[in-house]
Amino acid sequence: MNRLHLEPNPINFELMHEILSGANPELRARFTKLGRSITQKQLDELAKEFLPHHFGDSIFDKSTTTVRDDLEDLMRSLEQSRRDLDEYATQLSTSSERFRSMDPKDEKAIRLELTGLAALTDQQKLKGQATLGVVSNKLESVRAVAAEVDDVQTAKFTHSASGLGNRRAFNKRMASLFAEGSFPGEYSLIFGKISGFDFLDRADAIKPKEALLARVGKSVSAITTDDDFGGWIDTPHIAILLATAEESEIVRLVGQVANQLQTALKNLKTQSPFLPLLSIAFGASTTYSAKNAASMIQNTEAALAQAIDKSSLKVVIFGQTTSDMEGGKDYRLYNGGDTYL
Repeated sequence: MNRLHLEPNPINFELMHEILSGANPELRARFTKLGRSITQKQLDELAKEFLPHHFGDSIFDKSTTTVRDDLEDLMRSLEQSRRDLDEYATQLSTSSERFRSMDPKDEKAIRLELTGLAALTDQQKLKGQATLGVVSNKLESVRAVAAEVDDVQTAKFTHSASGLGNRRAFNKRMASLFAEGSFPGEYSLIFGKISGFDFLDRADAIKPKEALLARVGKSVSAITTDDDFGGWIDTPHIAILLATAEESEIVRLVGQVANQLQTALKNLKTQSPFLPLLSIAFGASTTYSAKNAASMIQNTEAALAQAIDKSSLKVVIFGQTTSDMEGGKDYRLYNGGDTYL
């Protein structure tokens, strides 16, 4: 921080930690683009976007205040309703005593008492309806706050442009997969990378980039279920975790995504001739070839590197061989050959 002449405040410390740790590739990329002459204003803009908890009340602070106020209003309303019911009960008791002492033949007195009792009942009914209205309004307010909090929580783990999970969601999902320290079951991890994607960072490529990310989101979501995960994690671009280790199923599902995205990339070139022809490659590995989340990610990266080298629309599936068991590294594919889409 001294070398960059940055102010040593808590916000800058956390921001630099996020950048240097590599936990937030998007933040790191944005920071790198600032160049060498970095101003505090530029850092503040990044911090407001990536570390919003440092600026003003968080959604949870505001939610706590709103819910507390609503509950206090509700308690006051219910307490008033209780007093109204107590008063009504007293009036009913008094009216009952008067009925007992009345002359059964005094129709005028009986009619007058019944009229008064009906008026008391109507009044209590209106008060009850008012209380129900307050309860309904407050409950609706609490539901709205809960929905807002849910939206914020969802946004924390969502890549907005594609609608898929982000890097934070991917890290969380991979950590949970191997959390118990035992075999996590049959899963496969797929990485996809779009070559030349950096060209879409140009100012005149914003719309094509948004259209492509939306297409990625739609294609990946189409093959994933609640047991799976689909994400845009920036480095590499696409991450898919499927609840299967069946090679044919991996090939089928990845092929579906790859074909759709390759078509989208060709259309992108047609619609925006100034862009290069982008291509996509996929690499995959399964839980059978991994001891933990880190090794599964490394295996998938190795498979992706092979797929990129081939420069064709083929998914490469990482596999263990006899030499792996003996300590050597051999990135041969299953069945001793390439796996094609």
